[in-house]
Amino acid sequence: MEKFIMICGYGGVAFELCKILLDNKNYITEKYNLDLKLKSIVGRHGQLYEEKGIDLEALLKFGKGSSAIEEYAKQKKLTLNTNIVFEGDVLVESTPTDLESGEPGLTYALKALDSGMNVVFASKGALVTNYKLISTKAANLGLKINYSGATAAALPTLDIGENSLSGARIKSIRGILNGTTNFILTEMFTNDINFEEALKNAQERGIAEKNPKLDISGFDSACKLLLIANKIFNKQYDISKVHIKGIDRLSDEDIHLVKANGQTIKLIATAEFDGKEVSMEVAPIPVSKTDMFSSVNGTNKCIAYNTFEMGQIFCAGGASDPMGAGAAVLKDIINLYK
Repeated sequence: MEKFIMICGYGGVAFELCKILLDNKNYITEKYNLDLKLKSIVGRHGQLYEEKGIDLEALLKFGKGSSAIEEYAKQKKLTLNTNIVFEGDVLVESTPTDLESGEPGLTYALKALDSGMNVVFASKGALVTNYKLISTKAANLGLKINYSGATAAALPTLDIGENSLSGARIKSIRGILNGTTNFILTEMFTNDINFEEALKNAQERGIAEKNPKLDISGFDSACKLLLIANKIFNKQYDISKVHIKGIDRLSDEDIHLVKANGQTIKLIATAEFDGKEVSMEVAPIPVSKTDMFSSVNGTNKCIAYNTFEMGQIFCAGGASDPMGAGAAVLKDIINLYK
């Protein structure tokens, strides 16, 4: 079964997706009866388009980013389209996340849906800002949106709730959804250092951004929680529904008190379902050493589903790097056609 992919945004995740598509081509065809071909990529200066499919081996030699698209086009004597053509079976939306407007991913996603394409999101900006618009349009058109790669990379945050727990009534979801803040908290409690020192360590190791506000404020975790809850509980909430407190508001006194009680602190995202509505919160929570969450350290993340029929299901780990996210995007594409 031949399926054509269009990618918007050619950063690290899209590059790794292309690499996996090339390396695992035969495996994907044999196991899933899918012949996945990349038809076009939209970069900063236009769209690379090839009707029969882009030569991934040649493309990957140029690295990632818009410059790679331009170098490939030059080698193949192709002209980049300035008027973007939405053709193919699935759009992979992986442009940089804008959590205010959702652009340019929002426009790309809506145009893809209008063109009869399913959409897989690696970037969460468009969904966080306009989930109701996107999900409603997809449903009305009989199309699908998948986005597990945008909700904690390789950790199967959505797969467990959607597939493994089919038929079970889910009471609540708890998770450590941000690897940067978990690393900082682990450093603070393991090495007995303050927040500023732990943040500096994270930045020096490339784990935290120069401006870490989205992570340390709890906003990134809140965005992921929102998308998980909307999908699992079939809601269309926006980010205002989530109560957010980050680790940047922890005081030295808070830390000392928790340590004195033999506990540790984790930034935990929680969604609780009362049968009608979902209450959502992100906050630094003291956890005992016997709590499963206390064993999730460094950049690792985790998710726990609490159900009536199946009890509690806990999953931790999963790569947080671009390859892990790229693999999650591929999983979402494959799941469209199972």
